[in-house]
Parts: sequence; structure tokens; C-alpha cells
Amino acid sequence: MKKSIFILLLFTLLSCSKSDDTSTDTKSGTSYISMKINGVAWKGEVNFFSALNTGVYFGGAKIDNNTKTQTITFAFETISLSGTNNIVKTSKGGITYVDQNTGVSWAAGESSNGTGTLTVTKSKVITALTHVSATFTISTKDSNGNAVTVTDGVIYNALAN
Repeated sequence: MKKSIFILLLFTLLSCSKSDDTSTDTKSGTSYISMKINGVAWKGEVNFFSALNTGVYFGGAKIDNNTKTQTITFAFETISLSGTNNIVKTSKGGITYVDQNTGVSWAAGESSNGTGTLTVTKSKVITALTHVSATFTISTKDSNGNAVTVTDGVIYNALAN
């Protein structure tokens, strides 16, 4: 069931509108996800974030390079909106990254040996929408067996309805 949620989320993200914003300016005031993957800056727009009645939170971003995309998705059965969430193999959910340009993917959390943290830094409800900002880090291996370290991860002003 949980793998189905990740696959559904991935297809949803890939069908979203394209963006050509490849800048690393993280002070734009819009909703975005940014991070450094092995020291290389990455930034994409938040294009899907939802809090469901079951307590599962979804999130995602993508960055376009011609017709190919890079996506990062967040899916958790439960998540603390007031502090740090440890992401480990026994977590009920996790983070998944897919790069259509290279075919490389990686994950942290459930069904993965990757680990990390997701710390909610701000959460408030404005006109029935939950606004969430968070930071995250990840340590894992990609689909080719290479080490992946994600630092400086930021989710800025994601809106959950």
C-alpha cells in the first residue's frame, strides 16, 4: 500500500506543470524546495502538498531540464508539525528522489537504508490552508550504489489543504 502511495505521488508530480526556475535563490518568497545534493545546489517549486484525513502528508517539487524532470517527494503516515522527525528504515513513510535525466534515484525512510531528519520550523493555518516550512538532511545511496548526502534542505511555505 505504501509503495502504491509513492508511485501515485510520483505520477502526480510528473504530470504537474513545468517550471524553468533553476536558480538557487532561496529568498524569492514563493513556495519551493531547495537542497544541496553532494554539494550541488538544487531548487524546485512545491507543486503538490496535501494533508489527508488519514494523517498522511504528501509533498513534492520538480525542476525541469528541457522535457525531463527531477522530483523529490515526501510521504509520511504521521509527521510532527512542531519539531524534528527522524527518517529511518522503520519510519512509516519517507523521501524519494528521481532524476529522469540520468535515471538515478534514491530514497530515505521506509523500504530504504537511507536516513535523515525533517524538522518543521514553521506551521500555521491561514484561511483554512496549513502553511509549512521545514529543513531536512539525508544520507543514503543512489540506485547505482553511490553515496548521497543531502544538506541544507529547505521546504519553504508549502501549502497543505
